[in-house]
Amino acid sequence: MKTRLLQILTAAVSLVIVASCTLDDLSNRPDSISADIQQAIEEKAAQNETVRWNGTQHKSIAEFACRMLGITNSTFWEKSTEPDSWTGSNDEGPTVKITTVVPAPGPFPIPIPVSFTLNYPGKPGHCYFWRLDGSTWKHRTPYSDIFGTIRWADYNFNAMINEAYQRFRDNTNTHDVRLSHALHYMADMGVPYHNYWSDGSNLLVDLVSGTAAQATQHTDYENVFKTNWTEGKKFYNQIGARYYNTSFGNYTNPEDLPRHASKSMAESSGRQVVEAIGTGSINLNNSNVYNGTVSALNNSVTFCAGTLVWFADLMDVLRSKNRGMSKLTTQGKEMYVDVYAASGDKIYCGANWKAANGGDIDIKIYQIDGSSLVYKKGGTSTDKSLESVSWVADKSATYRIKAYAYTATSGDVALNTVVIKKKNSRYIFD
Repeated sequence: MKTRLLQILTAAVSLVIVASCTLDDLSNRPDSISADIQQAIEEKAAQNETVRWNGTQHKSIAEFACRMLGITNSTFWEKSTEPDSWTGSNDEGPTVKITTVVPAPGPFPIPIPVSFTLNYPGKPGHCYFWRLDGSTWKHRTPYSDIFGTIRWADYNFNAMINEAYQRFRDNTNTHDVRLSHALHYMADMGVPYHNYWSDGSNLLVDLVSGTAAQATQHTDYENVFKTNWTEGKKFYNQIGARYYNTSFGNYTNPEDLPRHASKSMAESSGRQVVEAIGTGSINLNNSNVYNGTVSALNNSVTFCAGTLVWFADLMDVLRSKNRGMSKLTTQGKEMYVDVYAASGDKIYCGANWKAANGGDIDIKIYQIDGSSLVYKKGGTSTDKSLESVSWVADKSATYRIKAYAYTATSGDVALNTVVIKKKNSRYIFD
């Protein structure tokens, strides 16, 4: 009897060990960050603990994405910085259930499903991996470590979206917090070093593949970007004249959104930046480095805005949407888009343009009544690159959203509008 009990206990312990070691165990991937890379990361962190792609920048990207749609609930951007600071000691992120199949111990390795319920781990990784095989980009699925050493953008984004979905469905008031966290991971897809590794053969899984020198170059780039946010190259002033991204329309799996964004930005700007830098210093006067960085930043904004529109559609509260772009280069010049709203729907609209181009753009909402326009609501802020207005429709009708130049801007102006149905006695973006 004692012998049989010992065998059972041994089998149980072996099962746990096997499970913890083989959780999402995939071929062709490192088991952990190498010691030299880990040391390099820690040394960089000691030099400057605030080095990130987006400390202030995370919040600014999320805010721009929201306000270009007319969303002014600051929770959607104020909370977007939090995932970088999670320690895992509290319920800062969602509780997740991981299920894997492991072989039973003994001579007959029969697969056994095993599930683990874990609190969300601290310092979640925020990178995604594509590999260039010949001329084809192929997704390489990352792994999840039971101890939370590494997490990935698609996994993290999915966790945040699922909990936001449940919170809004269950009529709690905190779905905006999780959506803000989801925007964090979407914005991370714009970081060139979160997508592409400089050897020209593969894309970066954050600090897992590569050398210690490449790891420090990654943080050097982020630091240079941070110090040139509102000074120097003033990257913030280069955000603008952007649409919400519509390429998410056919996706029903949340994980596909950061996957698509990662691939798109790696191809359009990540490779450009990392190959231009090579193994040298970060030179923002290099046109490929500068232009690639501006492109990555603006794409991050559009994908974040697209995430919000996609989520409203997922929750079946998106009534209609429209967008347009024009050059408002003379005072008084205007542009417009039309949308349908039912009585009680909320119309959110935003104009955006590059602050570097100057100008002051205002918005007015009109109801189309036959051949006439009935003025309903306007916005006249003096923000140097954004104008946001929202209004609850008092009649089922088609509405015309106008953006006009109070003072002219030298470049394009984008106008985005979404109409949101009330659900559970509230609007999803309020």
